Amino acid sequence: MQRVLPSERLRERAWHRTLAAGDLIPTGSATYRLSCASQDLPGGAILTDGGMAVEWFDGAPPALELDEEAVWLRRYGRVLTLLVCSARA
Repeated sequence: MQRVLPSERLRERAWHRTLAAGDLIPTGSATYRLSCASQDLPGGAILTDGGMAVEWFDGAPPALELDEEAVWLRRYGRVLTLLVCSARA
């Protein structure tokens, strides 16, 4: 993971600081799967998945679910990931 840009709402949670540049991404995540297969995909390829916030953030509430959208940015050789929690945590 190269960069982490938390939303204002996420910055209100103390546990948001547990995800930082240089951290490994969860191996079962859409981001991980897309990054492993990215060289064979066209730019703009998207994978979505659901998961638990604790897979990404240490100290997040254990029952907090999130939606993940990973987009392959072929031109930059990067995967852009958007994590969205629908419930208030």
